[in-house]
Amino acid sequence: MINLINVSKNYNLSKEKTISALKNVNLKLGENRLIFILGKSGSGKTTLLNLISGLLEVSSGEIQYNNKTINPINNSIMDDVRKNDFSIIFQDFNLLVDFNIKENILFGLEKNKL
Repeated sequence: MINLINVSKNYNLSKEKTISALKNVNLKLGENRLIFILGKSGSGKTTLLNLISGLLEVSSGEIQYNNKTINPINNSIMDDVRKNDFSIIFQDFNLLVDFNIKENILFGLEKNKL
């Protein structure tokens, strides 16, 4: 189960200007569910997913996975969660430019064996 407790994410554009992407989000996601996240462009969908997957650090609040705090990022727990439980399909692909598509896939599969 994924549990978000008062999660906020702010981006500091300058000393005087801060943008709040998410503010005090509370959310419980149960096991074996298919979840759709819908919203307008700029509404925080990608930020939410990046926080849950540990790619971004929360500004405040806490994210738990199976009753363990994963964000603020706990690398020892997050490494195992990413390897064993989470799958991420990036919207911008994040491919290795010197590899063809087959080599990119094989590289990911090989790294997962470690």
